[in-house]
Amino acid sequence: GAADFVARGLVAAAGIGSDVPPHVALAVVYVVCLLMAETLQHNAAAAIMFPVAVATAGLVDADPRGFVMAVASASCCAFASPVAYQPPLIVYGPGGYRFTAFVRSGWPLDLLVATCAIALIPVIWPF
Repeated sequence: GAADFVARGLVAAAGIGSDVPPHVALAVVYVVCLLMAETLQHNAAAAIMFPVAVATAGLVDADPRGFVMAVASASCCAFASPVAYQPPLIVYGPGGYRFTAFVRSGWPLDLLVATCAIALIPVIWPF
């Protein structure tokens, strides 16, 4: 029931309903999962967002496979934070990097991958 509750909250906060194309819901799920992956470990973001994505797909009457792939892609493509994955965290201190260096180079890459994923996921896994 918790995943359904959170999915309904995401749908309500985004202002979408069952009459709106599922592309908007897919984009919301992707962005929320990406933000979670930037702050948490990517495995945790995927584990938390998987049931929410499936519930969201059910709310907009879409096939959940595309939503699950959005979670998989968003949780693995968090480039703007060194805490999301171990290799950037390992080189963060010894390499003399600053957190802003990851943000400056990571957000454009996050945006590029998100745009490609949100555009291509419905083509490969139709709603």
